Amino acid sequence: EWNERKQNEGRAFLRQHARPPMELPWLMKDPNHSAYLPELLEEFPDAKLIFTHRNPGEIIPSLAKLFVVFTAPDAIPGAVGSSAKEWGEETVKRMNHYSGGLVDFTMAQNNVSSPYSFPSGGTSRIDLSFVDVRRDVQGAIGKIYEQLYPDQPLTSNKATRAFKKYLEQNEREKHGNQRRSLEDFHLSKEDVAFRGYNEMFLN
Repeated sequence: EWNERKQNEGRAFLRQHARPPMELPWLMKDPNHSAYLPELLEEFPDAKLIFTHRNPGEIIPSLAKLFVVFTAPDAIPGAVGSSAKEWGEETVKRMNHYSGGLVDFTMAQNNVSSPYSFPSGGTSRIDLSFVDVRRDVQGAIGKIYEQLYPDQPLTSNKATRAFKKYLEQNEREKHGNQRRSLEDFHLSKEDVAFRGYNEMFLN
């Protein structure tokens, strides 16, 4: 599965993004990466990993609705796999895949004999709380630079002012928030407990 994803998505990424100058890093964001972190590090051994953690159960309704909206144009009403209940189950399955991959990777990383072990607080990985990032986006970015790029200067005053202006112009949920709930997808709080992930990263 990883080899197929690497070939298909890697080629698609290169088609969409010209390779940047070597002094500039690629920025790649995809929840699927969480399930293939060892494979990603084999391809990009100098990668820097940035994780923002929140309770996965909180975003299940939103993610399920996103799947429904994206697939609706191609779905035949009433077809197998198109019901709200089935999309709820599929979304939980996918989230278990993502979160489980990150839990397994972190457990291996904490094992000093693991090939993926690197010290907490090092320059290869940083873990942030989504709540903290949302409360102070600029502060979170400062932490990322400080930990992952200790030999480089922090953001300039000009960059800070530009980013502050961007945040003011693009407030979170400024266009409103669509209603969605677990009940819309026949799910309960128990279905989306994600205990292993929450115990490792949020407790």
